[in-house]
Amino acid sequence: MKNLPFAFLAFGVLCIIVGMAYGIHMAIQQDFATAPAHAHLNLLGFVLSAIFAFYYHLVPSAQGPTAWAHFVVHAVSVVLMFPGIILADTGHGDGLAKVASLLAILAMLIFAWILLRNRVPKSVQA
Repeated sequence: MKNLPFAFLAFGVLCIIVGMAYGIHMAIQQDFATAPAHAHLNLLGFVLSAIFAFYYHLVPSAQGPTAWAHFVVHAVSVVLMFPGIILADTGHGDGLAKVASLLAILAMLIFAWILLRNRVPKSVQA
């Protein structure tokens, strides 16, 4: 596995470990007020990162500077979104969550661009 797919998958695994630990913490405390943060960390952090990792592994021609920018924007959005949602859910403002959400959309737009630019021609498809 090349560097970019590995970076996405390693980041995803880190996110799911933190997300699972946070879920256990919420269960022990019997306080699920910040469950949306836990869910977003698992979904955006692990699931999307794994999907991106497998895509870049299967389509190596999609890897390049734009794909690395995609990784950075995605990772920053997830890292900011987790505490941002916790702050919003506990009444401490939603500014960080809003910024993280905009970055998450930007990351998806970058991925959409990469996806469209790296379509496999019909003559090559099996």
